Amino acid sequence: MTGIDELGALLHPEEYSAEETAGLYRQRWQAELHLRIIKIVLQMDHLHCKTPERVRNEIWLNAFLPMLHGGIDLDCWCRSLLAVIASHAVGNRTDRLEPRARKR
Repeated sequence: MTGIDELGALLHPEEYSAEETAGLYRQRWQAELHLRIIKIVLQMDHLHCKTPERVRNEIWLNAFLPMLHGGIDLDCWCRSLLAVIASHAVGNRTDRLEPRARKR
């Protein structure tokens, strides 16, 4: 057994000796250390999100931010951003009723 199968077998201590279990934990620890090194090298060690989709968004945003601090005209950038936002149409969501809330 390897990988996921081994982890499932860990629920039954009679399947594995303490040494084999310790070996699996050692492998996982090494994998965690390698991931940490990769994140540091790629400057991804300060990511705040947990899900893959949000992490991708955060990486993209981090790559995009230096452009905002560069020599880009802020008014031109804002106009372009508003044009892109305005061009996005929200589709008709069937079976969705969103009445306006009545506030005091």
